[in-house]
Amino acid sequence: MKKLLILTALLLCMTLVGCGPNGEQSNSAESNTGNDNTVNSTYSFKTIEEMRSFVPSGEDDIFNLLGYYNAGDIAIGQFYWDADCEDADNGGTVIKATDSEKGRYIRLRVSNVSNPAWFGAIADDKNDDSDAIQKALAELQNGGTLAIEPGNYL
Repeated sequence: MKKLLILTALLLCMTLVGCGPNGEQSNSAESNTGNDNTVNSTYSFKTIEEMRSFVPSGEDDIFNLLGYYNAGDIAIGQFYWDADCEDADNGGTVIKATDSEKGRYIRLRVSNVSNPAWFGAIADDKNDDSDAIQKALAELQNGGTLAIEPGNYL
């Protein structure tokens, strides 16, 4: 039920700002910062692999991830593109586009929280989630909160 509420809220938000499916550009929204007339675009991706296959052309755009493996799983989040970033792709908070050597998607976070689902963990008692949990913990080197969804992890 919680996942359905989160997905519903995200889809409502995307509808209000005009997000398009499958990484397609949708309606643009103007920035309201002073006299800045910059036009920002919003893109949505059903999976992390779909996002990796898209190389952005601008830095002021917003990228919505609707799921890690499938739209609606708990790995949803928003990203921005840092065209100068060359950090290693960690599979959750820093994502490299497949066809771009330079530039990375960076997950927007409001606090020092990390979630193994962002790195591909699935609480299904079937898949080895060790790597995803370790990556989530590594994001919290200076403390913070590890948010783990209920379920059975291997």
